[in-house]
Amino acid sequence: MASNNKGIRISASNALKVGVEQGTPKQTVPLLKVTEGVHEKYGARDDAGTYRVRLYEKNDILPVIRHYNAFYHKVHRLITQPWEHGFGLIARTGLTKYQDEHRQASVRYYDAVDDLRKDFDNILARSERRLGKMAEQVIWPTVDQWASEFYFRIVIREVDGTNDLRTTLTKEEVESIENDMRTKLREGNLSVYQRIAEALRESARVQSQYKKKKNSKLYESTTRSKLEDLLDAFDCININGIDGKPDKELDSIGKDITKMIGKCSFEDIKGDENVRNKSITDTSRIAEKVEAKIKDIEDEIEELV
Repeated sequence: MASNNKGIRISASNALKVGVEQGTPKQTVPLLKVTEGVHEKYGARDDAGTYRVRLYEKNDILPVIRHYNAFYHKVHRLITQPWEHGFGLIARTGLTKYQDEHRQASVRYYDAVDDLRKDFDNILARSERRLGKMAEQVIWPTVDQWASEFYFRIVIREVDGTNDLRTTLTKEEVESIENDMRTKLREGNLSVYQRIAEALRESARVQSQYKKKKNSKLYESTTRSKLEDLLDAFDCININGIDGKPDKELDSIGKDITKMIGKCSFEDIKGDENVRNKSITDTSRIAEKVEAKIKDIEDEIEELV
């Protein structure tokens, strides 16, 4: 038994754990070229560390975050009984009121996101000024990509030890939870594909600039090692989860990258322009395949949300 803020006792069988969470655009990114420059200057190894930069100012996303904070402090903390990290306890009969309050707050939250969309060019310009020449190394998102990373949602869980969640919630609530889990899964898949796309595009970029752009340099870590590291991690990151099986498309991409890397050595790429041009073409082709998959996952997430 637990008591809510008004002293009314709630039995475990009549309670739910509810939490609220939000997502925001990626705030920091690693800069490979800057990292390599730092390593070279100080004679450090490739695994000495990665230089990361903060992309946006805190005030850039504050107009959105304040709506999450307002809901958490003025609704969530008042309606629920503190239970465990990230979750409060609420009587099942109180869930409807909680969800209604969240729907109203969501309207304000996503209206604020739309306002930021309109100001995105200015936000981007401020960020580029802050980073100076380092801004050239960042793969900046489009306004749609940037805005899609904001989310504000409820998470509902059964209190440990009570009946099966599917037998104690309505059909709509079960569907909401399943939808939330699918969304999280696809967001995880999306992050994997984005990491691969960034590594491929960076590899193609540095190869195409080598000997053509002033002071351009070519490092094995940027050209190949980052891709090889991702391949080594495929057994861990290649998860689908919806059907419990690995992602066949990701597996195919991994084979494409392995085949591409096996065609030539780093020394061949650095010393032979024809080999380098073929490598650029192959790398860009795989990047386009990955980016098409990213678009499909983003569309799927949008439908789920």
